[in-house]
Amino acid sequence: MNVERLAERLYSYPDLPAEVAETRLEVRDVADRLVGPVAHRLATQDERDDGFPTDVFDGLAGAGLF
Repeated sequence: MNVERLAERLYSYPDLPAEVAETRLEVRDVADRLVGPVAHRLATQDERDDGFPTDVFDGLAGAGLF
């Protein structure tokens, strides 16, 4: 999902190292695929100990992001 983000326009770094730019894109892709589908529910439900989906947590860990 290619959503234009205001932060990308406001905080662009023309001299950002290519490795950092690639990492940001990879992390955004993982977050869009794993967290995006449940983001609304996570943001609007009451907080509780078992509120974060285990499969999303495992997916983030599998991607090396946690």
